[in-house]
Amino acid sequence: MDYENLACKLRSMLNIEAEMLERWQFLSSGERKRWQIGAAINTECDILLLDEPTNHLDLQSTEHLEAALKAFPGTLILVSHDSVFAEVCTEREVEVTLEEKFSILQ
Repeated sequence: MDYENLACKLRSMLNIEAEMLERWQFLSSGERKRWQIGAAINTECDILLLDEPTNHLDLQSTEHLEAALKAFPGTLILVSHDSVFAEVCTEREVEVTLEEKFSILQ
C-alpha cells in the first residue's frame, strides 16, 4: 500500500490498485496472485521463487506478470509447465523431467 517508486511501478505493471486490498475476500484467484507476486517483488528480495505463477491468470494478467518479472533485478527461480512464459521471463532455463514408475504390490 506504500507509494514509493517501486510499489507504484509494480501496481501499474501488475494492474492492481491499493483499494483492492479492502475487498480481498472478493478478489479472483488471479487478482490475489498478482497482489501476492507484487508484494514479494516489492520486498526487494535477491531471489524470487515462483511455483506455477500463471495458474488462475487470464492472458492479460499473464502479460502484466511477464512485464513485472522482466523488470525484476534479482534472480528468478520459476517452476512452470508454461514453457513459453518461462522462455519470455528468463534468460536461462533448466528443464527437469521426472519419470515415475509405479508397481502394484500383490
